[in-house]
Amino acid sequence: MKLFKKANIAVIAASALTVVLGIILVLNPVDSTLFICRAAGILLLASGLFLTGSYFLNLSDNPEGSSLITGLIQLFFGAWISLRPENLVQFLTVIIGLIILIHSFGMFHFSIQLRSFGKKIGIGMLVIALVTFIFALVTIISPFGTVAATMIIAGIFLIIDGIICIIATVALSRFIKKVRENTVFIEIKDTDNEN
Repeated sequence: MKLFKKANIAVIAASALTVVLGIILVLNPVDSTLFICRAAGILLLASGLFLTGSYFLNLSDNPEGSSLITGLIQLFFGAWISLRPENLVQFLTVIIGLIILIHSFGMFHFSIQLRSFGKKIGIGMLVIALVTFIFALVTIISPFGTVAATMIIAGIFLIIDGIICIIATVALSRFIKKVRENTVFIEIKDTDNEN
């Protein structure tokens, strides 16, 4: 039961972050995209510095030098992305599209689970999952004229997706709680009849 509650909290928290990211992308698509790219570059740069430093300070577990090569590659790309984040912007739509695509598979699975519990919301979730899947493919192909348009649409879908996931998780949690309460009630009633 505790594990189920923790899983629900994790799903709701992740969905809330998805909504926040969606709002940021809608309100300021260009600057937020550049910020995400620059942050990715800085993280890559930091990782490269750590690997390179570890090699020269003999802290690395790999004496063959692969950590040095990996570190230098990360340093190069980290510096390149940090200084010129616009170079990564064009790839960010594909990355977001892939994230939404993977998430749509999870929504398909979730909709099947909801239908197996006899919930009508499962059909609605299935439709949303299908729409999300189609949008993910469109985002990856990126037929829009500008990155800003793609990011705004991606932001809208992230908001919708996050809200639906929160609602579905709460609905499923309440349904399972009712089932468990009814099961306990039936077991107690059967025990009383035996006595």
